[in-house]
Amino acid sequence: MVLDKRKFMNSIVMITIITMLLIIMDGNIEIMYRKTYIVLSGCTIACLIFYLKYYSEGTIDLFSPITLFTMIYVFMFYVTPIYDLLIREYTWFNVNLFDQSIRCSFYALIGYVCFFIAYKYRFIINRGEMLCNKDYTKSEIICFEKGNSDKIVLFAVVGYFVCLLANIYYLVSSGGNSILYILTLGMMGNSGNDTVSNVGVISMLSYSLPSFTLLYVEYGKNRFLKILAFILMFELQVARGFRFFILQIVFMFGSYYFIKENKKPKFSQIIIVLIATCIPLILMTVFRVSIRSGEGMDLAALSSDVLSDALDAAFWENLRIYKNFYAIVKVVPSQTPYLYGAQTIIYTAIMMIPRAIWPSKPGNPGTIAQEIALGKSAVLGGSAYPALGEYYYDIGLLGIVIWMSIFGLFLSKIEDRYRYKAITKEDLMVFCTILGNVLQFIIRGYMPSNFWMLIFCILPYWIVGKCRIGGKL
Repeated sequence: MVLDKRKFMNSIVMITIITMLLIIMDGNIEIMYRKTYIVLSGCTIACLIFYLKYYSEGTIDLFSPITLFTMIYVFMFYVTPIYDLLIREYTWFNVNLFDQSIRCSFYALIGYVCFFIAYKYRFIINRGEMLCNKDYTKSEIICFEKGNSDKIVLFAVVGYFVCLLANIYYLVSSGGNSILYILTLGMMGNSGNDTVSNVGVISMLSYSLPSFTLLYVEYGKNRFLKILAFILMFELQVARGFRFFILQIVFMFGSYYFIKENKKPKFSQIIIVLIATCIPLILMTVFRVSIRSGEGMDLAALSSDVLSDALDAAFWENLRIYKNFYAIVKVVPSQTPYLYGAQTIIYTAIMMIPRAIWPSKPGNPGTIAQEIALGKSAVLGGSAYPALGEYYYDIGLLGIVIWMSIFGLFLSKIEDRYRYKAITKEDLMVFCTILGNVLQFIIRGYMPSNFWMLIFCILPYWIVGKCRIGGKL
């Protein structure tokens, strides 16, 4: 009965989307843009058909990685370009890249199909033993005895403070601002000038901070300290100025709560969380430049126009880096060659080697194509390209096929092992932490940083697991 209801709702969703795409189509745009609109609409429908067919089988839900992946992927590569066509937002760094849109849209569709097939492969080979419709009860996840729990709390507290202090030290040393300035997001304390920091490796500990916080929130006894630990962690992540940190924390903690408690979020709860998430995202968008420059956060500067622009920037501008993918495809390999693993493999391996040890360490090679296509301002402004662009830059369409398949297989294995076959609470924490990072893996295609971010996110749980196996927990 549930599956029949899903199939019925899927049909309603598809009919609604197709109807909307037909209604909002602008018939007055040039033929090239009209053809682009049709291709983008067709690819949108194709991706949704794949996903909804899978969803109707009852093998995935809201917290399956493919759900989050599909939502972000379709919005980035199809919905946002359609929106830009409708508002006639054609240029990016004063360059019109829509002549690449049709080709890139098909590349993105191929990437999605490869991800989908690799992700679903696990269900095919394990069809007889899949636990994908299994609901967890609290008793099915190991609850540690008091002694073990106390040791985990001690470990979480020590790890939390090490990462907290490392994060503060990095922010102070790289920005020249006082601790009070950082903790109040520029509303109090002394501000300084940006300085060049040689402690970039220390900043990686900020990726471990949410994980240690989740461990303490789960095993700690003092409710007030749990709230305080979360607020301090959240505030420092906001102070770093990266919007994905906020979304990572929301997905990570939210999914862990609902999966562990065997609950499904209500629609009203989702809306409340979305609204609550928008507040720090908008404030960060408005003030992150002024906070970094030492001007601080002045709430008096807020107005309806400023908030509207910030909301647009936080959502649409963040997704408009699909145009950087277009830029990569435009000039690679015609004007600059493929990287053949120079960024995805080699630079990932050497990234964590400090320049103090290796002064002549080469820089990241993956900015040349952007500079050729968009100019130096795109590179100096830190405009990233999505993961799909990195995969294409690696070895063309073959790179998209290979890396998207690996990505799909990786997430399916993680879901199988750490969600459906979870043995401990830390297993679920691993799954939810990686789920929170899916956004970053898609939107910011820089594998060296993403790889080490993943390592430091998972490190606290790995240590707990190793100690338990060794009989120390």
